[in-house]
Amino acid sequence: MKISLLYFTMLATLIGCASTGKKNNPSAAHSQNSSPAALQADTSLLSTTKWRLLSFVQATIDTSVYDQGLPTLSFDLQNSKMSGNSGCNNFICPITISGANLQPGDILSTKKFCMGIPETEFFNELKKVNRWLIQADTLKLLNASNPVLIFISDK
Repeated sequence: MKISLLYFTMLATLIGCASTGKKNNPSAAHSQNSSPAALQADTSLLSTTKWRLLSFVQATIDTSVYDQGLPTLSFDLQNSKMSGNSGCNNFICPITISGANLQPGDILSTKKFCMGIPETEFFNELKKVNRWLIQADTLKLLNASNPVLIFISDK
């Protein structure tokens, strides 16, 4: 009975998480510090690409500790959410995107135990994000103009 109630609660939370937030505005991602030729012209690459973590920029995290694979990120702009894997657990959260602005909501994740994986640090860095920028096959998640996380296209 308790397991069924827990499962129902998690399912209801996931459904609620997916239905919150504003619809996106699929306009250009841009940065004041980058040349227009180097930038992706719209959000289509953001939403059609699976992104794999390349590096933490502000936090000193050694990505070699991810023995089950580096964190990944995907965007579902029609439903205003992003999801992925933290290197240990799957996660999902609502997002609001307006141009180059990106505001993640509360992150909901599975709770598998993985020893030595800096999952909390990854989620904390993700919560700092308020802008995005694509240059070639690289996605930079920024806080203002400062890179926080850098992802590469997982082709």
